[in-house]
Amino acid sequence: MEKIENDEVKMKPRWQFKAMVYGMKSGVIIFLLAGALSLLTMVYLAQKYTPLELLDYGDVGREILLSDFPYLFLGGVLMACLGAGILYSKIGDHYKKTTKMVMLLVAGAITIVSMVLFILAKIGVKLV
Repeated sequence: MEKIENDEVKMKPRWQFKAMVYGMKSGVIIFLLAGALSLLTMVYLAQKYTPLELLDYGDVGREILLSDFPYLFLGGVLMACLGAGILYSKIGDHYKKTTKMVMLLVAGAITIVSMVLFILAKIGVKLV
């Protein structure tokens, strides 16, 4: 209280808080898009190379499947979920958000964005 009365505490301008909130929201959107693109890449690779056919070859096929699995993209999906969840939990009212709700929301958002991008690709819309 003494610091406030002696004017030792400086108030930050409002635009700094707004810029931080908008930066976190855009970070959540970027993480969601990265997770959706990683998920779609995994689906594309699974459709193109049909890895489940390798299981017909027994142990050798299973070893090939495990060595060729796109772990990098799976890690990208998990890291995007984690990053978006952490950023989303720092925005707004913290007391209303539980970890379970945040992770369900992020996973649902990545699934929805993936479905939209998949549908757009099937329709023939060029995104890039």
